[in-house]
Amino acid sequence: MFVNTSTRQSRRVAVPMAHRQAGFSMIEVLVTILIFAIGLLGVASLQTTGMRMVRDGGQLGQAAMLAASMADKMRSNAAGDTYVDVDGGARECENADLDADPPEEGCSVAQEDIFDWNDEIEDFLPGGSGTVTVEDGAYVISVSWQESDDSNQADNTRTYTLPVVL
Repeated sequence: MFVNTSTRQSRRVAVPMAHRQAGFSMIEVLVTILIFAIGLLGVASLQTTGMRMVRDGGQLGQAAMLAASMADKMRSNAAGDTYVDVDGGARECENADLDADPPEEGCSVAQEDIFDWNDEIEDFLPGGSGTVTVEDGAYVISVSWQESDDSNQADNTRTYTLPVVL
């Protein structure tokens, strides 16, 4: 007969509860904080970009209204004066009384309109100015202004143009 000479016993080792993992490790917490911080930076960037777009859109809307205002002045000029090549910055014939009718001697209705229009542009747009030119038989009304330093324009100058056929 066979006799079992091996005295092997199976031993099971019980793992105490204190050695089991419970909760989060420090590395998991740090990675979570890093991901959360990157997300917050993205939200802050979106907020500043949104604010800049709102400001730029407001200025562009103001320029469009000012250009349309000049187009209305041109349409209502019964004298038929030309608005081309009138320097809106030269004030040598500007009336002291802006409500005077007719304009001062030597000033046409177009000059008075351009003077008043450029004053409005300077009031509403930073570094703003306006010009009226003719291209291909149509008037082109341009309004230019300086955007802030965070602008994506090359020299921070933006121009709105409105072609008008009278």
